[in-house]
Amino acid sequence: MALEQIALSSFVEAVEPRSWQAKAAAGRPGLSRSTHFSTRSETQKKWIVIDADGLVVGRLASIIALRLRGKHKATFTPHMDDGDNVVVVNAEKVALTGRKRDEKRYRRHTGFPGGLQERSARFVLEGRFPERVLEKAVERMLPRGPLGRAQFGNLRVYKGPNHPHAAQKPILLDVAALNPKNKKTAGRRDDMARERTNDFMEALEAMMRRLTDELATSQNRLEKRLDEIKQKQDSADQTMSALTRSFDDFYKRAVAEYDSNQQFHKETRSYQNRTDEELRSIAENTRRTADILEKLSSELKNLRG
Repeated sequence: MALEQIALSSFVEAVEPRSWQAKAAAGRPGLSRSTHFSTRSETQKKWIVIDADGLVVGRLASIIALRLRGKHKATFTPHMDDGDNVVVVNAEKVALTGRKRDEKRYRRHTGFPGGLQERSARFVLEGRFPERVLEKAVERMLPRGPLGRAQFGNLRVYKGPNHPHAAQKPILLDVAALNPKNKKTAGRRDDMARERTNDFMEALEAMMRRLTDELATSQNRLEKRLDEIKQKQDSADQTMSALTRSFDDFYKRAVAEYDSNQQFHKETRSYQNRTDEELRSIAENTRRTADILEKLSSELKNLRG
């Protein structure tokens, strides 16, 4: 009967295992099953300093909010301000992924009609108060209300590498070492972009060398062509000068022949005029001779009759 009860209890434990709290209490008799809530006197605050140079805003803000709330401690109490004091330097050097630096907008309203104002993240980071970008990101990760405002008061953000809290001896927290994604570095996309840029530059250099060689070859061909054209032009000039000389000689001969022809025409006209006068005189003499012959024939007729 005892063996049957032991076997039955073992079967029940195997089918319905106890909770881990019960197992822990059974294994460690001094372990309490109640949740511990810290009091103000038990709160121990530390001072940490973070260098925000190159850190991603969202990831850094989540770590800062976790530290301000105290959720990294085993004694975390939701309704108590038991977080650490956080000092952030180089707030103007935070990194924004993607195109958030230009596209992210911070809006506020003055309370008057048409009083909506907005500023880009780039405008804020390059302005007088670049630390407001990180402060706003942390503020939006903390709970609203008096507790959130008190926890947010434990955050000190400064631009530049200096801060006035050296007396508190803050401990340096290397956020970049917690996760490689916390710091914006050249990732695979940047490597691929760099490779594409290098390939493009190499191709561009090769194209420039090819174009330079082609330009040099074209320049040599052009110089040879210019030399040939110059030679042809010289020969054409010589031919033109020879033609000009021959044309001048021909023109002179033509002018001389024209002058001689004009003289000949003048002489011909004068000779023709003299010939016409002689012919007129001969015709006149012939007419007179005919008249004389007619008179003589009439006188002979009279003498015979």
